[in-house]
Amino acid sequence: MNRASIATSVLVLAVALTACTAAPIERVTEPAVTQCTGRDVNISSDGANLRLIGDCGAVTITAHAVTVDADSATSLVVVGDDNRIDVDFVERIDVSGTRNDITWLDGPDLAADPFPGNTLAPAK
Repeated sequence: MNRASIATSVLVLAVALTACTAAPIERVTEPAVTQCTGRDVNISSDGANLRLIGDCGAVTITAHAVTVDADSATSLVVVGDDNRIDVDFVERIDVSGTRNDITWLDGPDLAADPFPGNTLAPAK
């Protein structure tokens, strides 16, 4: 394995290990898979791509063009544009921004969306 491959692997692992802390998550192109059971997740890097496994606490996204696939969250707060979030279960959703696509399998009937131009809907 060459040095560039090792450095890339270490970076992806470091991003995955810090994803469930208050520290910002670095930009990644391939989904970083993270176990976040019981922890809050703060995502502040544009273009982040994450798979969150387990029952997360609050998931807060303050970035643009983020992709998140999550099992469960107590709440989801999105502040930014062009984000795509799929979550199996969420208790509360709040969105500020436009062109966000947010779907959930189980959770609130309606999400709070003060801005037009978002797609917020239970998955069918």
